[in-house]
This record gives sequence, structure tokens and C-alpha cells, in this order.
Amino acid sequence: MATENQKQGDHKKNGHKPNIVQRIIQRKLNFFAHICRISDDRLIKHVVFGIIDGKNKRGRPKRRWTDDLVDWCNKDIGSLYRLVMDRMKWTHFMKFVMDTNYYGQLFTMKVYYMKVVYKMRVFFCCW
Repeated sequence: MATENQKQGDHKKNGHKPNIVQRIIQRKLNFFAHICRISDDRLIKHVVFGIIDGKNKRGRPKRRWTDDLVDWCNKDIGSLYRLVMDRMKWTHFMKFVMDTNYYGQLFTMKVYYMKVVYKMRVFFCCW
């Protein structure tokens, strides 16, 4: 019973319950760490970190699986790979990234709603 209560109360320590975006970020970062730590001869590691020979197609480059990681963490893949090898640093870094993205979304939503409310006030004042 105590373990169930601890699991249910974990989100209260941070002051907020993780939303769906945070859960996606957490799971993707965990899977990235798993891929980095497995042996080099595994196929999944070749798929994620492999380079394909040849010319690229014209137009905008396709979005890769690692592009989200680079956007969320503001680091390149090489530095993330080195960070993953130290589990304690990686755990703290993951918590930081999740909190940053959570509060960043809240700030973005607040600014958006402030703009909408301001436009509505301007619109109704002009009528």
C-alpha cells in the first residue's frame, strides 16, 4: 500500500501533474537513453545514429526522430549521448527539460490568451 501511495503522490512533490506532452518527452528521452546505452552492434542503434550514403532529395529536409530531442534539450546529439552515460546527470537533466517545457508551454499559452483578450477589448471598444 505504501508504494501505491508514494506513486500517486509523486506529482505533488513537483507541484503539478505531468501533462501528455511531458509524458511524451519523458518517454522519448528514456528510450533515447536506452538506445545510447545498448551495445553498438544492435540494429536499433544503427537505425537511429546511422548515416545513409548518397544525395538528399530536393526541398525541405525530412524530420528525424532525434530532431525533437535537439529542440527540447537545446543540445546536439553528441553531447546528449555523452550525458546519457552518467545516469545521475541524465536523470537530473531529464527533470530539468521536462520542467522547462512545462513552464514554457504555460508561459506561451498565457501570452497567447493575453493577446486574444487584448484584441477582443480593442474590437469591442471600436464598435
